[in-house]
Amino acid sequence: ARGEVFNKDIKGSKAKLDATYHFGTVGDALRPYVSAGFAHESLGQATRSGRDHSTFANVGAGAKWYITDMFFARAGVEAMYNIDNGNTEWGPTVGVGLNFGGSPKQAEVAPAPVAEVCSDSDNDGVCDNVDKCPDTPANVTVDADGCPAVAEVVRVELDVKFDFDKSVVKPNSYGDIKNLADFMKQYPQTTTTVEGHTDSVGPDAYNQKAVRYGRKSCPSISEWAFQCGLGG
Repeated sequence: ARGEVFNKDIKGSKAKLDATYHFGTVGDALRPYVSAGFAHESLGQATRSGRDHSTFANVGAGAKWYITDMFFARAGVEAMYNIDNGNTEWGPTVGVGLNFGGSPKQAEVAPAPVAEVCSDSDNDGVCDNVDKCPDTPANVTVDADGCPAVAEVVRVELDVKFDFDKSVVKPNSYGDIKNLADFMKQYPQTTTTVEGHTDSVGPDAYNQKAVRYGRKSCPSISEWAFQCGLGG
């Protein structure tokens, strides 16, 4: 009858399948999304037996807030178009969810650089591909090219003059002898030769006598060098 009110529970069910695209990157706490899919609804009737069936095309948008890596809460809005009768329904959506499967993306670790190994057939510390002297004997000091290092030759000459018939070192030569002694202390492998000479002025007999004094003067130079600390 007209105006009759029915007090009857109506039961129904709805199944929905959506594809969702997330913005941002995995691990972000907040990730916006858009979704689209289809739904099927089945409702019982209040005045007759049977059920009403409807198919929907739906689109939506919203955001997910990840409380943990797997558990999230979401909120959004969704439009559902009823394909059977042409009506469109809008509604908010809220919910919680749990992601299954997968694992957090591990940061890629760059492989450790591999130390370049080169061959060194003569064991001089210089690789064969740059060794210009590949057959250097053992225990020989080499340069960057793998060749025997050439010792630098340094020549220092002193001109120490003595008074006639004397073998005493004069004070004006002390500084030069000390410099030589310091150099020899810095480079202990240094060898030194001390020579005595005379000029050709005067008779031969006198010059021969001067040579004898020269032999006396050589030790005096060495003694002075030792006094300068050369002998430790």
